[in-house]
Formats: sequence, structure tokens, C-alpha cells
Amino acid sequence: MKVLLTGSNGQLGDAIKKFKPNGIDLIETNRKTLDLAIENHCMEKVKIYKPDWIINAGAYTNVDSAETNFKEAFAVNSLAPKYFSEAISSYNGKLLHLSTDYVFDGKSSIPYEPYNKLNPINAYGITKAKGEDNIREILGWGNKAIILRSSWVMSPNHKNFLSTMVKLFKENKDIRVVSDQVSCPTSTSTLALMCWEIIRKQEIIFDSNKKTLPILHCSDKGVASWYDVAKLILKFGLEMGIFVSQSNIFPVTSEEYNSVAQRPLFSLLNCESSFKKISFSSNNWEDELYKNMSKIIL
Repeated sequence: MKVLLTGSNGQLGDAIKKFKPNGIDLIETNRKTLDLAIENHCMEKVKIYKPDWIINAGAYTNVDSAETNFKEAFAVNSLAPKYFSEAISSYNGKLLHLSTDYVFDGKSSIPYEPYNKLNPINAYGITKAKGEDNIREILGWGNKAIILRSSWVMSPNHKNFLSTMVKLFKENKDIRVVSDQVSCPTSTSTLALMCWEIIRKQEIIFDSNKKTLPILHCSDKGVASWYDVAKLILKFGLEMGIFVSQSNIFPVTSEEYNSVAQRPLFSLLNCESSFKKISFSSNNWEDELYKNMSKIIL
């Protein structure tokens, strides 16, 4: 099986490469070899390789920057999925597209189900939601695409919340961390393994009547605020000797933190039906955080 991977140098791309099953011819692309913001790059790579699957793990993920660089974020997050969908519509290729909990507004009091209504509240979420819409409009009825949403993705040595906190704690800085945004961290290992399991079990996921675009959710188990995650990073880091001294963490509200982009206050994803469909399971986020911290390059 031939699989084209976008964002191969990113944190999820690294994990997808690490867990690649035997028998997969993986075509790795990054911004230099396939710029998601350029239509010809997207169309031509598919035309050249004609992959059985595209795993679209590349994205514009800087939530605050997307507010002022909307055009670029829209090109990468909204138009690239459209181009991939158009490119594979002419042959028997399929698309696995990675999306986000930020397509929801955070006003729910219960975890979001895969087919809940989208209502993003920031530019990043808007571009990701439009990417989903474009896939649905082009490939929504033919068993040719799957959308996989995740939340708060983290890995040991790429730029993310974990690495940012580690840097600050190493510098023994007192920090303010938002305490009123709630979801669940997801290890790239968990997410990458689910990507490969989805492809392996595609026949189980696709609708026999070809009438529904499958949407799945994936996160580690549990629920947390950013403040909860930061506290545990500090605790584990002190135990592991990553940090030499205690820092102070101060919980603040989203309003007090005053980010450029508004974030959903509650974006927990319900993964139960998705996991059940393919007999998949994830670990508690605390355990995955510990594993990731044990792999940090000091």
C-alpha cells in the first residue's frame, strides 16, 4: 500500500513514521517538497504518486498567529484538503484528514460527539472547519475520506505546550497558566497508532451505502485544564531531574490571560464510539505525559 504523508517533519508526522506498519510504502513530504499553501504542489504530488491513502497531518497550527495570518492559515487548513479531495476524486485514492477540537465553540457541558454541529470561535478553528466542509462537499458520499479530530496534541521534542512548559520550568520562571479551558491532552503516539489502525480497518469504518463521511475522535483518557497539565509537568520534571528547582504556577482565567485568539472553554471530545468501532483504546493522559517526558532530550 502506498501512503502519502504531509507534514512528515512535524510532531505527528514523526510519530506516524515511527509506527509505520510493515508493507507500507510511505511517501514523506514536508513544506519544502509539498507546500500545502500552493495548489499545484498538492495536485501534482497526488498526480505523480497516485497514493492509496493521503494522511494529511500537515497544518497551520499556530492559533494566535492565524488571527493575523488568516490567508496563509486558510490556504493550508482549508484549501489543501479541497485540492487533495479533488485530486483523488478521479481514481481510487482515499484521504485521512487530521482535524481539531477547536472546530467547536466550547459552550457544551458534555463531551463533543463526532457529528455535533461545528461552530468555531477563532480563525484557526474556522479554517479547520472549512477544510472539513470542503472534504465533505467533494468526497462525502463515496467512501473516500475519513476525518479524525484530536485535542491538545503533545510530544517530547517538538514545539507544543509540553515543550514550552519544560523550557520555562528549566529557567525557573514563575508562570501563569489558564485554568478555565478544559479538554484532554493527546500523545502523538496515541494519535499516530489510531491513524494506522483506521487505514488497516477502513472497511469497518466506511458506510456500506456510501452515504456518510466518517468522522472519528481520538484523545487520551481523562479530562484536564492547561493548569492541571502544567502542574503535572512540573511534578514529573522534578522527579526526573529535568528541573533543578521548584517554580510557581499561578492559575488565571482566559480573560486574565488575554490571548490574541479566543479559545473554547470546553472542547473535550467523546472518543468512545470511535474507539469501539475499530477496537482501539488509549491510555490516561497522565501516563502518556510521563512517557513523553521520559523521552525528552536534555
